[in-house]
Amino acid sequence: MSGPEEQLHTLARRVTDRPEQSFCVPGLAAIVAPDEGPMTSVFLGVDGAGNAIREDTLFPIASASKLALGLAVLQLVDRDVIALDDQLKKYLPAAAAADPAVTLRSLLSHTSGLPLEYDLSLTPYNGSIGWDQISQACLATCLASPPNSCVQYSNVGFALLALVIERVTGKDFKLVLEDSVFRPLGVEAYIGRSPPRRPAVVVDMNSDYVGTGLEPYNSEFWFHLGTPWAGIYTTAAGLLALLLAYTKLEGGIISGATALEARRDQTRGLSGGFASTDPFLGFRSSNAIRWEPCAWGLGLELKGTKRPHWSPPSAAPDSFGQIGASGCLAWYDPAHRVGWVALAPRTTDNGWLLRHGSNLGKIALSAGNQGSASSSDPG
Repeated sequence: MSGPEEQLHTLARRVTDRPEQSFCVPGLAAIVAPDEGPMTSVFLGVDGAGNAIREDTLFPIASASKLALGLAVLQLVDRDVIALDDQLKKYLPAAAAADPAVTLRSLLSHTSGLPLEYDLSLTPYNGSIGWDQISQACLATCLASPPNSCVQYSNVGFALLALVIERVTGKDFKLVLEDSVFRPLGVEAYIGRSPPRRPAVVVDMNSDYVGTGLEPYNSEFWFHLGTPWAGIYTTAAGLLALLLAYTKLEGGIISGATALEARRDQTRGLSGGFASTDPFLGFRSSNAIRWEPCAWGLGLELKGTKRPHWSPPSAAPDSFGQIGASGCLAWYDPAHRVGWVALAPRTTDNGWLLRHGSNLGKIALSAGNQGSASSSDPG
């Protein structure tokens, strides 16, 4: 039977062989990283402009950026600057969502009742908008449902968390991410500024701005926009490092107790998920997927009992991670002690991540099992 390395390369070739077809991509960067045993990686194909995918290729990680913002919030919890059960109104009393039941915990776990996106009419999508305008629009966004009644994935919630970071640190949230997350982890990552080399060009976007100076993911405008929920560009290794920061139970950038709390289901059996098809910044609409129940941690999605899913059926219920609509996945299974990431220059709209993410996860779980067996082998 072929090993994980050969299986990973076989999968990558199959996924990139005919990029024009549904469920395929022009290029793929993937890493499988067992806690014990060798790491396996593949960098294959090209981006949407024909540039080779390499180990140092930068990708927009879209909503996987929430991994980094979550870490910054949890660091402040560790320092007793804020507390998870603090009410939002303690820090942002003018926020329209400052209901007494809206806490920092509910924002991190998408149970606050906030909608996916703010009212886009408040900040018309043009070259003049930036974080100042977007943050004010998010502050003006009202709850769409009662707090703690459902799981509704919310970009607005993470915008408010970024504002909390700014309120208590006195620093731009992007600087906090660079100083407190990227640098300590040794991650090459960029937010709110042009990267030093061209990131992978992403295709298949459900946007009216493709081919313009406002094109999501691919334009200078988007590089500088730097939203706290979707603005980071990093490498495959960088995305893996953000994920694995939640696995360090000692010696990490957050405490072991906080990491375990982040990985615990916070939803108490609520249903929901990506339950809205509303437009979001620069895009016509979003793809809805709903689970019952819908497990979620603090800045992390949990597997729980979700079907369909981008992790394999054999993944542990407490496995966790995050996806990005730009075409990326970061996942970790504590039972098999293995993490894996996949990044492609094609959005998730064509379904490739649901189709192939589970197969990648199976390869990763196999590698995790081999690493565990090897570490316990007395030789």
